[in-house]
Amino acid sequence: MEHEQKLRAGQLDADAEFDRRRREIELEVGREREINAEKAAFMERMKGCEVDLTRYLVAQYQHPDRLIRIDGGGAPAAQMHVHEE
Repeated sequence: MEHEQKLRAGQLDADAEFDRRRREIELEVGREREINAEKAAFMERMKGCEVDLTRYLVAQYQHPDRLIRIDGGGAPAAQMHVHEE
């Protein structure tokens, strides 16, 4: 009898932990949905203003931290020069 009570108590604890974790995940998913909806609305407003979204989205890469230049044109690979600036 005591063993059964321990099993039931353990199952209740496990169920409570499962429910707590499920609610936590549901909250996280809800926050992600809100953030995504906000971003989508922002992009739609930008599109409505005729902003080039591709240019906007890659703007952070417009000024790279380094530039690799390859000289040699159509010459074979043995005559190619790579310069890092």
